Amino acid sequence: NEMAADLNGKKISNKFLKVSHAFHSPQMTGMINEYRYYLEDIIMNLPRYEIISNITGEPLGDAFLDPHYWLDHILEPVDFYRGVQYLDKEGVDAYLEIGPQTTLLGLVKNCLPQSKAVLIPSLRKNSNDMEVISNAMALFYQCGL
Repeated sequence: NEMAADLNGKKISNKFLKVSHAFHSPQMTGMINEYRYYLEDIIMNLPRYEIISNITGEPLGDAFLDPHYWLDHILEPVDFYRGVQYLDKEGVDAYLEIGPQTTLLGLVKNCLPQSKAVLIPSLRKNSNDMEVISNAMALFYQCGL
């Protein structure tokens, strides 16, 4: 509460998140060994498209194949800002959030307040799914995709 009050005093938007665990923090250490056990059975292949790391904000490259990266991903904080800055520098002009809400699109907007990038939701809470998906497809088409 002290941190929220301090941020509010500086007119910095903040929000408490309702989560079951402290994801992306050292508080997840207790589950790492069990997760490592499952990772050992997964055969990884490089993705078809470049993936930007939530830890470094840079292209993931061969680290995608490294189980240690995924273990670190559980324990390290997400640096969403750096990843969005990287994508912006690369000329990305459309962002699609695949999920039931537009949380990440709001973060993209905060990270790139001057950007003219198109922000496309795949779904919206309390909205007609088919309508939102149809609108997303129309926006893709307008973007030349």
